[in-house]
Amino acid sequence: MNSWTENLIRYWRSEQVQLNEGTLIEMISEAEEILHFRFPGEFKELYLQMDGFAAIGKGLPFSMWSVDRILYEHAHHAGPFIGFAELIQHPVVLGFRKQAAGIYLRDKPEAPVAASFREGLELIVHHSELLIH
Repeated sequence: MNSWTENLIRYWRSEQVQLNEGTLIEMISEAEEILHFRFPGEFKELYLQMDGFAAIGKGLPFSMWSVDRILYEHAHHAGPFIGFAELIQHPVVLGFRKQAAGIYLRDKPEAPVAASFREGLELIVHHSELLIH
């Protein structure tokens, strides 16, 4: 049986997305220490298989960040928000909030747009209108 991560990676590859090789659990742990944040298990499960996008596909309007990019962006936008993806055509960044469950938009931190990392990925894969309103 295929896992949700395998299905997602297969979909991205069919869309001609170039994926980075998976990261090491030590890299995720180091990022967690720097960020003072624990990534959910679903994030770790996916990032051990692929560490964000190396290049976006032809028709995809979003990009998944590598762990290094997550750290870089957080250093330049310090605060309780930890981004992991962006919509290319809109100035929208998705991410986590420290000390809060769910997935948030950086510019709309008052309420989550998804209950989990996996649910947040489904929103961006399906180009949900929730992300641009």
